[in-house]
Amino acid sequence: MGLTSPVIQHYGISISNSHKRFSRAKKDKPFPFASNRITLPDKQKKEWNRILTACASHAMQFYCGGDPSGETVARIIKAPCYQNYNPAALSRPATDMYFGMDIKATIDKEATEATRTILRTAYAMGSGSMSLGYDQRGFKIYPWSEPFAALVAFANDQILETHPEWGQKEYRFNHVSCKIYHKFENSHGQCQAKRIRQHRDLEFSNFKPKVNNSQLPGSPVIIGTVGDRKFLGFRNYRSIWGTKKNRKGEKVEGWVEQEIPSRRFFIEQKNGSCFLLHPHDEFYRSHQKAFWKHESWMQDPNGVCISFMLRVVQKTAKLNEQSDKLATPSNPSGKDVLFDAAHQNLDPATFERKWGDIINHTQNRMKIYNVKF
Repeated sequence: MGLTSPVIQHYGISISNSHKRFSRAKKDKPFPFASNRITLPDKQKKEWNRILTACASHAMQFYCGGDPSGETVARIIKAPCYQNYNPAALSRPATDMYFGMDIKATIDKEATEATRTILRTAYAMGSGSMSLGYDQRGFKIYPWSEPFAALVAFANDQILETHPEWGQKEYRFNHVSCKIYHKFENSHGQCQAKRIRQHRDLEFSNFKPKVNNSQLPGSPVIIGTVGDRKFLGFRNYRSIWGTKKNRKGEKVEGWVEQEIPSRRFFIEQKNGSCFLLHPHDEFYRSHQKAFWKHESWMQDPNGVCISFMLRVVQKTAKLNEQSDKLATPSNPSGKDVLFDAAHQNLDPATFERKWGDIINHTQNRMKIYNVKF
């Protein structure tokens, strides 16, 4: 049926109709859709692509099983997994990595070189009380390397500076999360959908963003993409008073989210793309208390893509300065990691061979885009 078939099935519209809906949403009054592609001049575009590719090469070193320090990377980096209690978006056909900026070393006169700690920026869903973006089995949030520092500096200086609403000092990117979408087959040999479910990056209470969100409310997110084409979808919702089920499964009255199907659309993200998620789109707006959710997916089962999300976060985590490990791991048992040999009903040798196939496929696809590892 052609390239657009899976997209039509997923969103019920063609690519051309999606472009028309996107254009109409940008013209909405009084609350136009604010997220948008970032178009860079040729010279800046080349620099953006160069930095993105360098970041992808660095991420692939972790992904393929060893970090630049020579230490063996924990299974979270070598295998896609997710947490039971993380409602947002982690999926098995995607591996997540988190890179934070060091804030300051903690003062402890009795600390030795092995026990000295440091504060590093961290990202979590909502406030982070139930989840935190880190290497679950290594208990690490990785430090920035030169490519990530260059990526953030470029975004702060070349993109945020052009938007008056984010010219203030507090709106500066200080965290990078990386998501590698890869080919993944289940135990029956079926390719699993590369889809990150619809969500908002912030949590809200009484129609206002919670002040303790790990991502600073009112701050943008920039997404840079390396690799095969992926899609970023948007769905518009309004809030109506009705009946819903609470956490106990009981029916109660309250505000219910109702999607407006005619206002869903998606945009294409190709190699080197730059997209800005505007915070206003997540906020409740108009008398209908309307808002947008976003999601992402790849339609090609063989496709591979690396996305970098630049954020302004206000959450920090305390880590051992020497090992980059969390000083107080919230999940020391690692039992929430579901993607392992036992869960897949595979013996360890078969599991390693399967993961080896995934790595080889990812490497071969990334070579097309000049990613080195």
